Amino acid sequence: MSSTKSLSDLTIGFIGAGNMAWAIFQNLLNAGLPAGQVTVSAPSDRNLGKWKDAGAQTVRSNCEVATASEVVILALKPQQFQGQWTERLPANKEVLYISVMAGISTGAIRDNIIGKGVLRGNAAVVRTMPNTPMMAGLGATVICADPYTPREHIEIAKLIFGAGNCLAEEVPETLVDAGGALVGCGPAFVYQFIEALADGAVAQGVPRDMANRLTAQMVLGAAKMVQTTGKHPGLLKDEVCSPAGTTIAGLHALKKGQNFNVAVMDAIEASTARSKQLNK
Repeated sequence: MSSTKSLSDLTIGFIGAGNMAWAIFQNLLNAGLPAGQVTVSAPSDRNLGKWKDAGAQTVRSNCEVATASEVVILALKPQQFQGQWTERLPANKEVLYISVMAGISTGAIRDNIIGKGVLRGNAAVVRTMPNTPMMAGLGATVICADPYTPREHIEIAKLIFGAGNCLAEEVPETLVDAGGALVGCGPAFVYQFIEALADGAVAQGVPRDMANRLTAQMVLGAAKMVQTTGKHPGLLKDEVCSPAGTTIAGLHALKKGQNFNVAVMDAIEASTARSKQLNK
């Protein structure tokens, strides 16, 4: 498999058809991948209908997915991973396996698939932690590979997860749990923050729909400022705070309750710890 391939040249399979797989699929379609080059399997037909309607090939066998695809994205829940591999691929079939499963190491993937003789020939294993904002073309993913995976396969994984306006960052596997907690779990924390900000505006008389729209745009704009200016978030915060102004008054109120920074850091720590538990 050549790293010089473009996205539209690839045949991609999904084992698992849940929300994360669908978000990746939607971003790939928006970036130019033909839907007919995608094959997907799932334990039941519950999620497959929308894939078929979108033009993907739907099958019931994991082996059919791998046989039809150069790249197979393992999008199962971590608890479903073991016990899936009862079929064998044809000899010398070259496949790049990319996991999006939280907490499952590259070593565990090799032990459960390649180690059981399911994969024969040239197989590569890449582990990723993406997030559902990929559906909006603004995803973030951390990527690592095991020592047996050629560089060209890592570049293909970065091509897939960096498609469109998404960001794919390569990290050592020791940082995947923490990086995954940040990018994978972080959107839920941000959604809760957006909800709280909008609730505050509603409490002051702003209509709910308007509060949601304004809050979402404000958060998007603030994130873009961090990206485009390259400034430390603390400096950008200080630039908004005029002496004795409205922003510093709000920040003072934010800090009077439970320490906001500590609570957010604790959330990342808890998600990282849970990811490490899943691999055990």
